[in-house]
Amino acid sequence: MITKEYILTQDLCNRYNINTSFVKLLEEKELIEIYHIKEKYYIHIDQIGRFEHILRLNTELGVNIDGIEVIQHLLNKIEKLQQVNLKLRNRLQLFE
Repeated sequence: MITKEYILTQDLCNRYNINTSFVKLLEEKELIEIYHIKEKYYIHIDQIGRFEHILRLNTELGVNIDGIEVIQHLLNKIEKLQQVNLKLRNRLQLFE
C-alpha cells in the first residue's frame, strides 16, 4: 500500500480538533474504514469527504452516532434508488 493515499488518523484528529475515540467509534459503527499500516492507523483519502460530512452532522447539527448511522443508511438507499431510476430512464428512452 502506498501511504501517500492515506492520512494518519492522528493527523486528522489534530486538524479537526477531535478525539481519536471519535474516529474509532466511527470505525466500530462501520461508518468509515480505518487501515492498519506499519503499526499506525490511517484513513484513505477517498473517505475524507464522508468523514467531514459525518463530522459536520455531529458538530454542527448535534446528531449522535446512532442518528448518523441512520442518516448514512438512508443516503445509501437514496443513491441506490437514483442509480436504478437512471437505468430505468435510459431503458425507457430506447422505447420512445
